[in-house]
Amino acid sequence: MGNPTPFFDEMLGPDNGARPPYEAFHRWFEGEDRRDLIRKSGEAERFFRRTGITFNVYGAADADERLIPFDIVPRIISGREWARLTRGIEQRVRAINAFLHDIYHRQEIIRAGRIPIELIAKNDAFLKAMIGLEPPGGVYTHIVGIDLVRVAEDQFYVLEDNARTPSGVSYMLENRETMLQMFPELFGRIKVRGVGDYPLALRRSLGASMFQVAKLVGETLREVIKTQSGQDGPEAEATFSATIILGGQIKGAPPRLFLIYPEGNFIEASDDTPFFQIGETKYGRPILVRAFDPEMSFEDAVKLLMVSFDSTIKANLSVNLPLDLHVYTADSLKHGTMTRIEKDDPYFNVISMGWGDALKHAFNSLPPYSFTA
Repeated sequence: MGNPTPFFDEMLGPDNGARPPYEAFHRWFEGEDRRDLIRKSGEAERFFRRTGITFNVYGAADADERLIPFDIVPRIISGREWARLTRGIEQRVRAINAFLHDIYHRQEIIRAGRIPIELIAKNDAFLKAMIGLEPPGGVYTHIVGIDLVRVAEDQFYVLEDNARTPSGVSYMLENRETMLQMFPELFGRIKVRGVGDYPLALRRSLGASMFQVAKLVGETLREVIKTQSGQDGPEAEATFSATIILGGQIKGAPPRLFLIYPEGNFIEASDDTPFFQIGETKYGRPILVRAFDPEMSFEDAVKLLMVSFDSTIKANLSVNLPLDLHVYTADSLKHGTMTRIEKDDPYFNVISMGWGDALKHAFNSLPPYSFTA
């Protein structure tokens, strides 16, 4: 029989047994003295009051500071769940940032009739002085608080987006520190992802980034096309076209990869777009789309690239070797392995011949087509 309550119980499943993410915590919690837990919870609340971990209810008649409640029963999210949530949250933050950029520039979303202009123009948070201005790195939302509500095992709703500097960050940091001090044995039993690197991550987001580099390259590319062709816009792109793949890493930040178009705009590699191609792409791309696996080894990824490139060579006489291969190791901050694959490269020849034979074998193993009903 299912859970009759109208809300999702994050700790206990329908059979009243602990859900997998909560199993270790549930065993610890059941073995603790309830009086000690109540006492420590009260100590935490008093500590929060002394250190000023409070919040205001904006717009309420009594705007007095209220104490952020401290719950010794945490909301535990598994690594698998968090990986999925992270992709959605990051996508949402990028969308919010793109929305703000559009509002202060071309306002395409208003022209398309998706949002009434009055909703923006009469909003107290809209700053006319920001129209046409480009913030460092093109980032408007350095800190975003996404409030989530869990309603089912694999279903989350977004309650609201806080694009202002959210006070919830300090609560998260202090909450973790308080839990560590009061229940150190609990963290010895459960592997919990740390949050202590948040200030450093914030500093990195405010500093120089590969996003800024991509933006600079895009602006330069657009200006070169305009200068060389003596035109601007689509006419210039038709006269002189170039697409660039830009990859790199700035110390203290993760490696990033961008595809920059002739117009100067660009996209970044992600889980949805894990690889980029330029030039003649239509012949080799189907190979990558069908065979690429994010979990594959780097060696297999290079092998797949060679299969894809060989398919392009076989289909287009204007494409041929040599092929330059550059492998960069994350956080090395220096050139990695650089290899040039020539026409007589023995490994590439093995790949080319083996791929052709394997494709024929795979084709012959498929069931034949029948013209009879």
